[in-house]
Amino acid sequence: MPIALLKLPYDLLGEILKECNPFELYCLSKCSKRFHNSIKWGAPKDLKIYNVDSRSIVILGGGISMYSFICTPDKRSFYKRAVWTESQGCMHIEFLDGIANVFGYLIDTLKIRNIDLLEDNKQGSDYIQELVKAVIDKNSEIQNLKIWHNEHRVAEEFMSLVNQSNITGTFTCYQKFPADFQHTFTRYPNSIDLSNSFWFTRENLLECSCVRIELKGSLLGNKDLDIFLRKWKKLGTFPNLECVLIESQNIDEESPILEMVPPIRNEENEMQVFNGFGVFNNVGYMYGVQVIKEDGTVGWLKVELPNLVFKV
Repeated sequence: MPIALLKLPYDLLGEILKECNPFELYCLSKCSKRFHNSIKWGAPKDLKIYNVDSRSIVILGGGISMYSFICTPDKRSFYKRAVWTESQGCMHIEFLDGIANVFGYLIDTLKIRNIDLLEDNKQGSDYIQELVKAVIDKNSEIQNLKIWHNEHRVAEEFMSLVNQSNITGTFTCYQKFPADFQHTFTRYPNSIDLSNSFWFTRENLLECSCVRIELKGSLLGNKDLDIFLRKWKKLGTFPNLECVLIESQNIDEESPILEMVPPIRNEENEMQVFNGFGVFNNVGYMYGVQVIKEDGTVGWLKVELPNLVFKV
């Protein structure tokens, strides 16, 4: 017996929609504008864009489940599904004039906040900017944005788009930048994890409002870090900061940081610090030197060339 889903109370409809997988939600969203709006209200909250390429979008949800949306111009293939394993499958969908439009439709309809944008160098990089523009156009809030590869020629335009995006979690960027690249964030996410971060200057660091700062390939030196830590010690500065991880070949044994010449560590102060990524994967236990802020907040500093770790 057919059930008129849209006539159900909102609470009950919401519980039903939460049990639907992304394929089912997509199909329902195409039934009518009312259904589309209902799904935007009641879609599961744990969905994540795992991968995007020029013709497909992979969504994770419900634990390890992986749903691949494959765009096709062939109308005869629309909504056809294939199940690969118990937790993986694919469905062919309408191309909608390009992957960016499909991407925008999915993040808007399914209210997806956790997005990793991955690009294979073989595909070119123009479309990745279109994806970020789609996020901005939909006024979507992104929890995590991760960029692995992009071409030098689009770096400046891409980072200007990042400034327009509302990233509330972590911005991870392994983008390679041209040697003369410069950039200033106009808004900071909760955390940044930047490789090839030579462009992230002392001025950027002093204005950064992040909880966690992770810089690899930095050009910051002892004087820059000394100025930063002295500012941290002052009352009311960096209220959100919890951890700084910096890898820089300019950290040396020649000049002091807070009147201490690297390496800086204290074997008697053993404390566990949460792991980082890449070169910071094995931070493990840090034997830090205590640094005290004017308000009594305690930080721990360890410098072992070429790395600096500061944990509040």
